[in-house]
Amino acid sequence: MRDKRIYLGGLILFYALFLVLLGYFIPRSQFVLGFFTYALLFGLFLLLYDSFGRLRPLYRTLLATSVIFRLLLFFAVPELSDDVYRFIWDGHLLLQGINPYVHLPVDIISSLEIADSEFFRDLFKMLNSQAYHSVYPPTNQLIFMIGAAIGQESVFGSILVIRTILLGFDLAVMLMLHKLAKVFNRPRCRVLLYALNPLVILEITGNLHFEGIVLFFVLLTLWYWYIKHKGIGIAFGTAIGIKLTPILLAPLLFLRSEGYLRKWLILGTLSTVLILFIPLAFSWEGYLEALKLYHGKFEFNASVYFIFRDLIMVWLDFNPIAYLSPLLTLLSALLIIWMAVKRKFPLDLLQGSVWTYMIYFLLHTVIHPWYIIIPLGLAVLTNYKSLTIWSLMIFTSYEAYSIPQTESSAALRFIQYLILGGAIIFDLKRSRPGSVEQR
Repeated sequence: MRDKRIYLGGLILFYALFLVLLGYFIPRSQFVLGFFTYALLFGLFLLLYDSFGRLRPLYRTLLATSVIFRLLLFFAVPELSDDVYRFIWDGHLLLQGINPYVHLPVDIISSLEIADSEFFRDLFKMLNSQAYHSVYPPTNQLIFMIGAAIGQESVFGSILVIRTILLGFDLAVMLMLHKLAKVFNRPRCRVLLYALNPLVILEITGNLHFEGIVLFFVLLTLWYWYIKHKGIGIAFGTAIGIKLTPILLAPLLFLRSEGYLRKWLILGTLSTVLILFIPLAFSWEGYLEALKLYHGKFEFNASVYFIFRDLIMVWLDFNPIAYLSPLLTLLSALLIIWMAVKRKFPLDLLQGSVWTYMIYFLLHTVIHPWYIIIPLGLAVLTNYKSLTIWSLMIFTSYEAYSIPQTESSAALRFIQYLILGGAIIFDLKRSRPGSVEQR
């Protein structure tokens, strides 16, 4: 027993060490060192789960340890992503009474009042989207504004405020997963596949991405679906209000709900989305322009899209993303609806939700590592292993930031998606029909 405690303590200690190295000391430009450290961290995560996660007395211990791991990054400045500076920029604009959907940062910085502020000038230099309108929904802007209001003209202070909010929701996600594991008759140890996963800790607590908040409201939606609660639409509408992608689950939720639950799903979702997007009533052009730019210009770590793009560019002398992106989005929508309608598929609501996201991501033009946190959180309550495996391989996309072109190498993308494809095939072969029933 003493040897096991020493072994467990050693795993936790080295996990904490590598996590601190990645969170504080290894910039994303040092890809080889970063990925090597992350791979070791991921290996420790698997050892912790396989060696101790299934032992009932240690479940709560490891869950508490995962919280400590997150707290280790509390004072870190994001190393792997610079999106937070746009969060803080938008928040300060709102405090100044300036609409981030109407005015571009590059135009604002030239205005007299802003130009005289050393804080705004320094913050402007850190933005990765100086010539774009804000693409973040109004609900996110509220959190940005809270961070700016409390942090004042301290970037670090604002980071800590935003991190506190995200950390709170991430802990709530773990509680919801624990609750859903019980009602859906899943082993509760699988919650650790989310709680201890280094990608989740680094991207939410470390890099301050909002997927944890979205995942919480998606899980709350599933909980309300299970108990047939009329708050299902409010929870689902809030998830959409933070990030638009949960709308992909609408066909599946609609068809898996019956009677008055379907009515509350529709009414609650529409009313909540309408309320949350009211701030766009007089500035929707800039927001839609930002969305159009995102879907019609940006490309990163894609799979199917890059295959079609490279084949087309053999014959054409330009990048066809403006045509391919909407076509692939339409194709993913049709496949998602078809999968939801075809009742012959032996998929329960959890499995269907995972495959909905997988279809969308495999056909999307931009796949950043933090995007997969939502389906990863859902997948831990299923028998699927592919999302966990992808959470290791998707870290290879950070290689793009070690070269000037900001595009990951084709060889690494091929390896990433080859391994993911093998994992998906394995999941499809070994998975069996679920049995999640409404109460």
